[in-house]
Amino acid sequence: MERPREMHWFMKNVFIFPIDKTYDDQANQLAAQLKLPLFQKKNVKKIDYLLIVGNALSLIPYSSKLSSRGKGISIDFLSGRYQYRKTHGGKNQLIAKAVGLKKYDLPLRILDVTAGLGQDAFVLASLGCEVLMLERSPIIHALLQDALKRAKEAECTIVNRLTLINCQSINYLNSLAAQPKTQQPDIIYLDPMYSFDRRTLPNKAAFILREIVGKDDDATSLLKAALACYPKRVVLKQPRLGQKLLMMKPPLQLIGKSTRFDIFFPRLK
Repeated sequence: MERPREMHWFMKNVFIFPIDKTYDDQANQLAAQLKLPLFQKKNVKKIDYLLIVGNALSLIPYSSKLSSRGKGISIDFLSGRYQYRKTHGGKNQLIAKAVGLKKYDLPLRILDVTAGLGQDAFVLASLGCEVLMLERSPIIHALLQDALKRAKEAECTIVNRLTLINCQSINYLNSLAAQPKTQQPDIIYLDPMYSFDRRTLPNKAAFILREIVGKDDDATSLLKAALACYPKRVVLKQPRLGQKLLMMKPPLQLIGKSTRFDIFFPRLK
């Protein structure tokens, strides 16, 4: 059973900060929605992160101890990073093989239970999949929601295949397991937060993501709940040398330079 997560994003003190008065109303609404305080200079010693309200939402470190971890997080589906992954890949990239794009008909319905910064979901959507993203952190959910809004305003049609829900994934999966198979997604995708250090960190944003979301100590329970839904595949993304979450060996593994996909086929049982 997944342990409660509501308090995890309070482990670091986050304050809302509008870049100018133009965004005061939006900042007030966001503060009320997330139940976070607005920035005040008298509280500077208590601040770890600022959630900046401007043309785009961004989460930046405030304290000097955290500033070395990068400039912060701001999700932009129109940025070079996301567009590069859309342009350079296709069905031959590892994630496409993992979800079975060459085997199953499109649109493939994928449930991404660990949305994070939405990179893998965006790639899958760019390949024609319909992706439902679950994100438990209200702060990360707000960043994703803002990114989707800006992408739609820029007429990026890919994000029309992305849907976002702020919820506890384990609860969603437990509810989904009781539904008829016709209501199940084709693929359930998991990319849990794992242990790392600075030498093995793929990007500094992952440090901040860990600070806000916390480590996925419940990843094994989440995997078991996904298998209980009996989709065509459950795809687990792991570090290349990461430990297995289950004692059983996955029926299929795809291994890249730094990443490994463990693939299970529940409907074949």
